Amino acid sequence: IGGTVGLVTSRNNLGQDVYGRTNNILISPEARYHIDLGDNLKFYGAANIGLGFGGTVGIDGNNRTEGNDISTLDFSINPGVLFTPGSKVGFNFELNLISFNRYAVSNPNTNTTTITNRINLGINTFTPTFGLYYILGN
Repeated sequence: IGGTVGLVTSRNNLGQDVYGRTNNILISPEARYHIDLGDNLKFYGAANIGLGFGGTVGIDGNNRTEGNDISTLDFSINPGVLFTPGSKVGFNFELNLISFNRYAVSNPNTNTTTITNRINLGINTFTPTFGLYYILGN
């Protein structure tokens, strides 16, 4: 059992006085089940749920305009391999197998919300993840 907490920020028109900025806070708990393939190698299945909250702002010099509110919901089941060369350090490689993504953008000025739902089925080799782990406990 573990998880991820993150902040994602992006900006367009770098170096300009007029630009847009997007900020999102992400929280993603995860559960894994490991199967030993040897002393230092494990195969695992991971399930996680990701929640994201944030929004956009427009900047024109010293003027700030609030933009859209953004929320995301992700669910995925992923296979992976964990290699532990030492007793406390591990490296993993993971591929997306099944995932659902809900992306909602709400415009407070027009009181409208646009929702995009996406389901991915099958091994996705275009979005592998790599990780470095420090293993707590014994």
